[in-house]
Amino acid sequence: MLHNIAFIGSSSVPQDSITKMCDIIHDVILPMDPVKHCVLVGTGNDVSYYVSDIASQHGISVIGISPYSNIQEHWEHQSAETPLQYKHIICTGYGFKGRNVTLVRSAEAVVSIGGSMGTLNELTIAYDEGKIINLRVNTSFIGHATDTFAAIYTKFQMKSSNTKIIAEPNHKIASHKMLDMLKSRSQDLSLQ
Repeated sequence: MLHNIAFIGSSSVPQDSITKMCDIIHDVILPMDPVKHCVLVGTGNDVSYYVSDIASQHGISVIGISPYSNIQEHWEHQSAETPLQYKHIICTGYGFKGRNVTLVRSAEAVVSIGGSMGTLNELTIAYDEGKIINLRVNTSFIGHATDTFAAIYTKFQMKSSNTKIIAEPNHKIASHKMLDMLKSRSQDLSLQ
């Protein structure tokens, strides 16, 4: 069974933080199996760009979710920033907020790295939708959304009992936990 894993986070990362961010992305992606996992990203800069680049280097298919109505409009707005590592680009035509819903709802798990208001929006959607949420905590050097969400999610009542949140500080361990949870959910579904 193929599992879709969405990566969300900062679209603007300070130059001196890119190496540290890429190390986190690499640690999360390395345990993934190219046959069993597919990465979904918003077609934007920085976290999305580097996730797509690193995942592609490891043979993992990457699907970009675009806010634009068609591929021509997409290339007009993002040609310089959009990497060529996408296996496919899905044009939603919903703008950025609508794209966030498509990105998160299309995934079984969501990995959050830094970010701002858009990332916080995606995290609340994932929380409400019962996703596995892998919070890469201590990433405020590239945005505060992930750390903020980690600090407040326990104060709210979960709408979905399926929501699982991983806030393990070790990125590799957190990735293995996420993959184990995905495998477990698949086994539970096959037993039904």
